[in-house]
Amino acid sequence: MRAGPAGRELGAYPAGEDDKPVGGVSFYEAAAYAEFVGKQLPTCYHWMHATGVSSSAVVSPRSNFDAQGPWVVGRGAMNVFGTHDMAGNVKEWCLNENGPGVRYILGGGWHEPACMFIDADAQPSWDRKPEYGFRCMKAPVDQRLVEASRPRHRAPAPVLRAQRPVSDEVFDAYRGLYSYDRLPLDGKVERTDTLDWAVRQREHLEDIPTVNLEWV
Repeated sequence: MRAGPAGRELGAYPAGEDDKPVGGVSFYEAAAYAEFVGKQLPTCYHWMHATGVSSSAVVSPRSNFDAQGPWVVGRGAMNVFGTHDMAGNVKEWCLNENGPGVRYILGGGWHEPACMFIDADAQPSWDRKPEYGFRCMKAPVDQRLVEASRPRHRAPAPVLRAQRPVSDEVFDAYRGLYSYDRLPLDGKVERTDTLDWAVRQREHLEDIPTVNLEWV
């Protein structure tokens, strides 16, 4: 058995894919490589700060989502800090745990929807799916900042078996939060506007005007 990303033969990349990002690596392989080159994987907090998530409405539509494979490095949108491909293409391992044997892997992969760019996804650390990649970072001068960011980033799950059922009155109150008017589903589009970043439709459902946005 030879070391190398999953899906490769004898550790070599397929012809014509030398400019594409490396995928098919586990968290441990990614962390080992980062240490080998004198760097490290980012924590969730470093990664989220570096992405400039606040600009996701601009970055996501210009990134590699809902596709058949990865783009060459640098083709994806550039964020406010000058980094490319942090949205889509390959997902990127982070240091933080989300439970035993589970680590965060952020940014979304090429076959996933654009909403995964800002989703806090976590996967088994040994998984080596084709879209599982990584990005290295140089640690700040004060390494304590990194160590303080590494603890498990997860809220404890409630023990449902220990919960007592609510009364009928409380249940009716909860059910009322999900009630809605069952109107005929025969809305009519009144107007369609093509914007630079979306297609906006205004329609009427009975006497209720609604606005739909479809990202482009």
